[in-house]
Amino acid sequence: MESARDGIMLKDLEGRILLANEAAGRMFGVTAADLIGRDLAWRFPPGMGASVSETDRLVIETGKEHTYESEGRTNDPSRIFLVTKTPWRDEDGRLVGLVTISRDITERKRAENGLRESEARWRAVCDGSPFGVFITDTAGHCLYINARYQQLTSLTAKEAMGDGWSAALHPEDRERVFASWYAAARQHRPFQSVHRYLRKDGTIVWVRIHATEVHDGDNFQGYIGSVEDITQRRMAEEAMQTRHRELEILLTVASHDLREPLRTMSSLASIVRDEYGPKLDEEGRDLLDRIMRGTERMDELIEGVTMLVRAQRLTVTSRMVDGGACVAEALRRVEPAIARQRASVAVNGPFPIVRAEKSWVVEVLFHLISNALKFTVDDAPPVVEIAPYETSPDHPAEAGFIVRDRGPGVPLDSRDKIFHLFRRAVGRQIPGTGVGLAIVREVAERHRGRAFVRARQGGGSEFVITFGAPPKGAGE
Repeated sequence: MESARDGIMLKDLEGRILLANEAAGRMFGVTAADLIGRDLAWRFPPGMGASVSETDRLVIETGKEHTYESEGRTNDPSRIFLVTKTPWRDEDGRLVGLVTISRDITERKRAENGLRESEARWRAVCDGSPFGVFITDTAGHCLYINARYQQLTSLTAKEAMGDGWSAALHPEDRERVFASWYAAARQHRPFQSVHRYLRKDGTIVWVRIHATEVHDGDNFQGYIGSVEDITQRRMAEEAMQTRHRELEILLTVASHDLREPLRTMSSLASIVRDEYGPKLDEEGRDLLDRIMRGTERMDELIEGVTMLVRAQRLTVTSRMVDGGACVAEALRRVEPAIARQRASVAVNGPFPIVRAEKSWVVEVLFHLISNALKFTVDDAPPVVEIAPYETSPDHPAEAGFIVRDRGPGVPLDSRDKIFHLFRRAVGRQIPGTGVGLAIVREVAERHRGRAFVRARQGGGSEFVITFGAPPKGAGE
């Protein structure tokens, strides 16, 4: 008895203590000897001793063991005890008293209460979550689903247990998802999937699932996963894909079917000018020239808008492009205009390596150089300079190009406007469609870069376009 941590007492039929160990004495703040020959009522607050006597009487009258929890009945009211009272019989089987064993379960009860509170908080979080939540065992069998999961699948918690969750999978997705989930579970690796649920009412729900492993130290315990409803997003993506397909058709029509009659008109107008021009008066020749310029402008406009739409759908890959080669190719494309306008073009390299699609880099440089050739002062030949753009502390991960002109400059309130479709800072006296700079900015932003204009020292403008810079040392 003295080696036991539990308090042990032997009582007679009157409730007097005949034997007690020191652990029992400590529970009541006295020695074991102080308990001998007395009942316990003197150690309890008023009104509590009667309940102790009542449980003693219950054991004596029924002859059966009785176990209950007791608190506030020792020298420390905060302690909780598990009390077991057992009938004590002599060798002839006669009931002569009872044995009382009291075990301190305070810490265990606190842990249990903490666990219940934690579980209640967990369930409150899960049931209030906008995502479905599930828990599985180590084999991947479902142990728990929250209310949102039940809404998404139309399964009850009971129906989803074990492998039952798979009943909600769309028939076309079931085999794939079921197999890949249990393959991941066997290898104890994370799982992700996008698939469909077919609810009992026939509606389809698109979901994205992510499940991650749960470990207790080095021991794998199972999985906890989330289920996100992406139905609206998926429908938007499908609608976007439909619009993209329609746009492809429009691009085909715009780039070929719409431009074909324009070319025919331009060709016929050229024939009329060449064959019948001398027979027309001045007004007739002027009208014919207007027709030809109008068809050419419409052709350029259709080509520009088509190019802009393609830029908006651009998918960028991480390719390293030699900026100098792009500048050289763009200059070759504008050679006729340079010669025709007797322009002075200075190329001040070296140019950076950029992370971009080469064809688009050449395209935007072509637009910027062509744009610079249009702007002069006092009808002087164009003066154009092409230079590398030095990175700034605010944008260290970009590289690019500057195209400078000696034109009249761009007013401060128009410096952003001119990069929008059909927005120009000049009148019709300067040729253009209002599409080129929109293409430039779109391409820059698709490459995580920028396009902007600023004043040039000494007069004119500097048009800047940047692209993502390659890692340090790339291309060296």
